[in-house]
Amino acid sequence: MPLVSTPAIVLATLRYGETSKIVRLATREHGIQSAIAKGALRPRSRYGAALQVLSEGAAQYLAKEGRELHTLTAFDVIHLRVGLAGQLDRYSAASAMSEVMLRLAPAAPHAESFDVMAHALAMLEAIPAEAVESYGLRALWQLVSSLGFAPALAACARDGSILPATGTVRLKAEFPNKDDALFPNQFVNARLELEVKHGVTIVPEASVQRGTQGTFVWVVKDDQTVEMRPVKLGVTEGPDASVEGGIAAGEKVVVEGAEQLRPGAKVAIQQRRPAPAAHREAS
Repeated sequence: MPLVSTPAIVLATLRYGETSKIVRLATREHGIQSAIAKGALRPRSRYGAALQVLSEGAAQYLAKEGRELHTLTAFDVIHLRVGLAGQLDRYSAASAMSEVMLRLAPAAPHAESFDVMAHALAMLEAIPAEAVESYGLRALWQLVSSLGFAPALAACARDGSILPATGTVRLKAEFPNKDDALFPNQFVNARLELEVKHGVTIVPEASVQRGTQGTFVWVVKDDQTVEMRPVKLGVTEGPDASVEGGIAAGEKVVVEGAEQLRPGAKVAIQQRRPAPAAHREAS
């Protein structure tokens, strides 16, 4: 039986008989391994307090070919990780990572997941209490990803349906539906408020023209002639568009007949009349 020496983290322990323990180890060179620590529960055990869950050290065991349970001969502790026991959130995050390793890590060399686990335990022990929850979640996803189970958006997390490769995203929202106007699988146009901008300049979207040098508007000057003003187009909402630079609030822009204009051309300002209501005589 060859003697194996490797960096290891104690993921779980199980009492075996009156004096021994079975330990589940995450090893850097050999993946997840199980070993029996004979006499570990005796008062004067050579292991002492080294075989505590989440302890990190150098493990030595006699590897039995063709068997899943080896014989642990030594465990020289490097980090006991007693700081993890001082706060429930720290210990919970570390325990969740141990469970992931036990369920997903292979019984073969996988240095990446071991390094992620070791670094995360050190960080969970050292970071401020208010940062434990967010870091623990991030570290857990890093561990899952390192084991080849990185999250993806191939399927909807809510109902498991496959998302089409069109850049679309499923959203969930609640709306009042007293008149039963909405029904499942109905196609609707949704408006989402993503950002509120203050103090922006708004022009009619119909006034924005596009040319070889970008977007521009025709501005009507005091003498009723027009000039071309380059503008940077922002967000368009219905008949309005926001622009950045090139025009000031209160200036007049051309909304009809722009294709016939040239710099210096005179224009006549007309008040737009409301369209007459459609009607039909009674028969």
